[in-house]
Amino acid sequence: MAIAPGDILEIDAEAAVGHEQQGRRPALVVSVEPLQSTLGLAMVCAITTHRGRAQGARNDLEVLIPPGLAVQGVVLPHQMRTIDCKARNAKKLCSVPRPTLQATRSRLKTLLGL
Repeated sequence: MAIAPGDILEIDAEAAVGHEQQGRRPALVVSVEPLQSTLGLAMVCAITTHRGRAQGARNDLEVLIPPGLAVQGVVLPHQMRTIDCKARNAKKLCSVPRPTLQATRSRLKTLLGL
């Protein structure tokens, strides 16, 4: 499966602890394509619906997924992880518009001090 930046994947996010997102859930691909094509890995940010109540971002870190896509909710840049796409049974659900990916990457730069 070809995975590109901005794709929303459904992944198995088991073995999480504490406040980490877990279970079968959506995640936004934020890494560049060569990471996946060369190593089979992708850097993703968890997506949450705030238990079905995601009307908008709750804080300046979250990025709202625009309406009309197959996935509703907000991207959590502070919940980034590198995944093995095959081992996590990644399935592509849809893709976000470029401005949503750019907003997420911008928040990642802030979080990482870049």
